[in-house]
Amino acid sequence: MSKRWVRLTYLAVVAGVFIWLLWRERDEIGELLRSARPAWLAAALVMSFGMIVASAGFWSAVISSAGPRLSLGESTRAAAQSLPARYLPGSVWYAAGRVGVLATGGYGTALLTAAAGMEMILSLAVAALIGLPLLLATGDSPGWALAWVLVAVVVIASLQPLGNRLLGWWERRRSSGAVSIPRRGYVAGLCWMVAFWVWSATTFWVFLQGFPAGDFGDGFLRVVGAYMVAWSIGFVTPFAPQGIGVTEAVLAGLLGSGDPLGIVTIVAGYRVMILIRDTAASLIGGGWRGARSATPPRSPGKG
Repeated sequence: MSKRWVRLTYLAVVAGVFIWLLWRERDEIGELLRSARPAWLAAALVMSFGMIVASAGFWSAVISSAGPRLSLGESTRAAAQSLPARYLPGSVWYAAGRVGVLATGGYGTALLTAAAGMEMILSLAVAALIGLPLLLATGDSPGWALAWVLVAVVVIASLQPLGNRLLGWWERRRSSGAVSIPRRGYVAGLCWMVAFWVWSATTFWVFLQGFPAGDFGDGFLRVVGAYMVAWSIGFVTPFAPQGIGVTEAVLAGLLGSGDPLGIVTIVAGYRVMILIRDTAASLIGGGWRGARSATPPRSPGKG
């Protein structure tokens, strides 16, 4: 059976189980939804756009340190335009889409590919390095948490020099000029990655406050740590596009909620909110690109 059919079968099973649970627990879920606080949910939606900016900041910092300057605005536009690729099977297409968009702007493919790979690896390492210690500090974490924290430290420390070695090898094969990512660019990208995860987890916490009827709260730090760990595990699960089903199950387990179905329902609602954000951002990004293309360049010496 091909990977495509494995993913489709998995999604069909997850959808079937979720629909059955929704029907079986419809009264409790109805109460949960009726108690929702729209102001908190709206705040989470607005905050979710900051996640796109933080992700774009990583690319801007890394690319600008090693090649032509990539402004935060241009990087954010490329990120917004690439958002539909997040919904393709596999976890690499969002980054690949951004490589394609930025490559048309004259940025080197090797450098863009290195930034994409670095983003995916560093994202998982940072999530583990922040999320797992938070779970350890709250007294309830998986037994493998400390080992993964150590692995994350090693990955973060070695990723930049290893990435530069691979870049050098690639450029030598192409007989072109050497490209490397300076340490300052890597550190700046690392700071943006930390900001991305902290902002993303805080956005989820705000979304969670929109459902006061649910017994989900174990404190801000525990929710933030559980979010980072659950979403990173979902990201690396090959048969679960966007971690669907896996993220929800891990979150329910880590939060120790008395209402696991409530957590699953809320995370499903959170995914819907992100879909709304992605649709709006991709439309805005496409319109932004069209406006820039339609604007004639200024003549030298004017303006």
